[in-house]
Amino acid sequence: MFAALQRSVVRKSHIEQRIINTHPLHLFRIVQDVDQYASFLPHCRESRVLQKSDDGRTFRGKLKVGYHPLFWEEYVSAVTVIPETMTITAKSVRSTLFDSLESKWALSHSS
Repeated sequence: MFAALQRSVVRKSHIEQRIINTHPLHLFRIVQDVDQYASFLPHCRESRVLQKSDDGRTFRGKLKVGYHPLFWEEYVSAVTVIPETMTITAKSVRSTLFDSLESKWALSHSS
């Protein structure tokens, strides 16, 4: 007899807010430049845009992250960039480690 395996759902959330002494548009451009992540993000070994819409507002980005040699994860996210509101959202669409991974950057001038 086989025991039924139940998959437990663990939902984790992490929110951070920071005041950074730079123009939000400058930071927006850094965050949307997925191709350069591997050059400055710790534990990011590969980063590249796989395909981009004609207007550049939506694209698929691939990241390879991890702690060498313990583990590596490669995943693809659907990214939406909205320059008017300086918002960037990313949702994983292919991953072996995550059921889902979502991130949102909402940049603004500090008061």
